[in-house]
Formats: sequence, C-alpha cells, structure tokens
Amino acid sequence: MNTATQLAHDSEFTLARHGRPISALEVFNEDVHENDSGRWFADNMNVEIATRPVTTLADWHSTTADLIEQVRNHGEGFDLMFEPVVTYPDQYLTHPLAHISGCNPDFSAYFMEKNAAPDFAELDGTRSNGAHVHADLHGGDPYWFARWMDMLIALPFLLHEKPSSRRTLYGKAGCLRVKDYGAEYRTLSNMWINDPAKREFVWEMTHKAAELSRTTDPAQVDDFHEVPQAIDTHDVELAQRCIDRLYIYGVTAL
Repeated sequence: MNTATQLAHDSEFTLARHGRPISALEVFNEDVHENDSGRWFADNMNVEIATRPVTTLADWHSTTADLIEQVRNHGEGFDLMFEPVVTYPDQYLTHPLAHISGCNPDFSAYFMEKNAAPDFAELDGTRSNGAHVHADLHGGDPYWFARWMDMLIALPFLLHEKPSSRRTLYGKAGCLRVKDYGAEYRTLSNMWINDPAKREFVWEMTHKAAELSRTTDPAQVDDFHEVPQAIDTHDVELAQRCIDRLYIYGVTAL
C-alpha cells in the first residue's frame, strides 16, 4: 500500500430534533466553519463536513470524528442522523437555499457520460446524503479507479446498507468527478462515516483501488454490467456473487 497517497472525504448527514429532520440552514445559514481537521457547513438542507487530505489512518479517523463532533457541539437541541435519504418537513422548504445545489456535474465511469443532476426545484423535502472519497491517484486512471471502488467498497457495503431511494437522485455505480489530483468517487452513501470499522475499510480499499487504477483495467477482469447492476438496484444476492468471483483481486465482504 502506498501510504503517501492522500485521501479526504466530503460527507453529508442530517440534523434532527425529536427524531425529525431539521434543516441545517436553520443552524448554519451560509456560514462555513473551519479548523485544522477541515470544514463544516450547510449544503442545501443537509450538513456537510469536508476533511483535509491525510496520509495516515489515524488522521483519517481523527479528522472525521473531530468534524462530526464540531457539528454536534455547534448548538443545543439537535441530534445527528446518518441516513442515506431523509424527508424534511415542508416548513423548511421556504428557505431559498433549500432548492439550490452547488454541485458540479459528475460522470459515469462506465459510459463516460455526464450523469443527470437532481432538480431540487421539482422535489419535495426528500434529500439524499452521500459520502464522497477524494484520492490522489499518482497518475492512475480515474475511470478505472471508480470502477474498482465499486467492486472493492460499494459491493460489500450493499450487504450492510438498507435499501433506499438515494440512487434515484444521484450516486449510481461508477459516479465520479475527475480532479487534477486524481478523482472524487461519489457512489457511497454516508453509512460509513460514523463507524470506525467501516471508515477503516474505506481507507484500506481506497488505497487498493488507487493502486489498481495504475495497473489493471477493470473491464479485463469482470463482466461489464453485473457490478453496476447490483449497485444500482441494490441486488444483494448479485452483489455477493460478484464478490465471490472477484476475491482474487482483493474484493471481500466487510
């Protein structure tokens, strides 16, 4: 494993009061807060944390845990929800920023095409929460990287994540943005960021995907359609079959 590879993530979750979602815009408005671990702010009605790039597992854990704690301690009277999809009450939809997304387009690693973006102006209060991994690929192919991330992380996570409507909004298999340093992988939900064991799994497997992105075309080792089919349809049985046959490349159940 190349321990010099820098990883970061930007991840969304939800504030709640008495078990019901509340808009992060009510707490943060347009303010962006920052410390040595990274930044935290409102993104649409979700709250987002963005960790600084790190090169050690210890910092991967500590920056994430610190930013979650900063959000938790920002004010009183709310809890944190780590759910992939939430529905906000109508009272929060009157805020003008509740219908605006600052996201740039992302692309499919399978079809090399721009993915359709959700139109928040047409949605009710339903919002999705993703956890996007940023990786310095040291010259690796970002499209190969995203497909390896599907195999190494998204498939195993299907065995632990409850089905939701999140991927009807965004975050389908192979979802990425190409960056000057490498790639931002956008398929994962937020189900792993507050779980140390899952965070470590993402750390280890992202390093493996980065290595493979420099050496091995995923199209040469697996059927083109079954991995994204399993992810996009949350087909746990198909995901397990893919994992079983891809074990020689390090794909394993969590």
